[in-house]
Amino acid sequence: MNEKILTCVQCENQFILSTEEHERILSRGFSMPRRCPDCRKNKSKNISDIKVDWEHKRRKRHGRGRESFSEAGEF
Repeated sequence: MNEKILTCVQCENQFILSTEEHERILSRGFSMPRRCPDCRKNKSKNISDIKVDWEHKRRKRHGRGRESFSEAGEF
């Protein structure tokens, strides 16, 4: 297989998909990447930031970090 030149759907820059990466993607049954490595990294960072924000809001709703009754094992 040859290297492939793909266009990122997010930033529209072109990036190269190496032969090894292409074979690994096919062997695992994944589809071809639609985002360049930088946009993929930023997307995962944004997802983890959102999870941290959700956790912060959950703690705020449950008494500013104190355990709720279900977390403490009390009913």
